[in-house]
Amino acid sequence: EHFSYTINRGDRVGIVGESGAGKSTILRLLLRFYAPTSGQILINGIPLENISFEELHKRIVFLEQDTYLFDATIAENISIARPDATPDEIRRAARRAGIADFIDTLPDGYNTDMGQMSARLSGGERQRTAIARALVTQPACVLADEPTGNLDHETASQVFTSLLELAHTQGTAVVIVTHDRELARRCDRAVELKGGVIVDADRF
Repeated sequence: EHFSYTINRGDRVGIVGESGAGKSTILRLLLRFYAPTSGQILINGIPLENISFEELHKRIVFLEQDTYLFDATIAENISIARPDATPDEIRRAARRAGIADFIDTLPDGYNTDMGQMSARLSGGERQRTAIARALVTQPACVLADEPTGNLDHETASQVFTSLLELAHTQGTAVVIVTHDRELARRCDRAVELKGGVIVDADRF
């Protein structure tokens, strides 16, 4: 309600608040999973409803708490949204996501079948795989919904750092929903929500 906020390319924005405050709703509005009942969402000055789902999801990557790995190689899992990615691009994305060293320990490296390995991956390894997916697509924006919610503090901090680096390496806007105020303070800007209303912005 009465929500007005501008996010620019390369911004790193944290969104915090208690459960039910409206944090995840913002991400789903941006992805057109929900339609606003009033007001308007603009991307580069274009009303969101005038942008096709295909075009929108080429430019925006959505990361959730749980990363699904398909019964395919880890290289194919990383490049699933961009099948034409070269091996070098896949490796570069894995390095930037902090998952390359782990992949090098797998039986067949990037050709390891995740159908056999999936249960052996930790939450942090799954999330870094998801970040590598985002990197290889070179999106304009990454929306992350509690991406560190299931991780221990140290792993969460490492995954958070990988997400924030997207803004510097690719000029990607990164919007992270989190309950962790300490992590949110590492963003360039932050918004606190309560009952669907901004109660503090950029200085909490």
